[in-house]
Amino acid sequence: MKWQPTGYDISWTENLLRTLKDGGEWIIPASMSTIKINKKEMTYILVGNKKDECNQRIVKVMSILGWKLNKEK
Repeated sequence: MKWQPTGYDISWTENLLRTLKDGGEWIIPASMSTIKINKKEMTYILVGNKKDECNQRIVKVMSILGWKLNKEK
């Protein structure tokens, strides 16, 4: 993927994660997906189409922020 996040993309995501509680969910209507976060371990589960461009962008930003993608349970 050639897309690179802007500083705004990174700070927006960081601020969103800060507002979510541990175990909280981020619903992404554009890709019909959900992200469930584990703040203690800085990991998340992505439930949805991982090949969707929107989701690929989110995974890229999360990686930059130091979050690790876990497989679905």
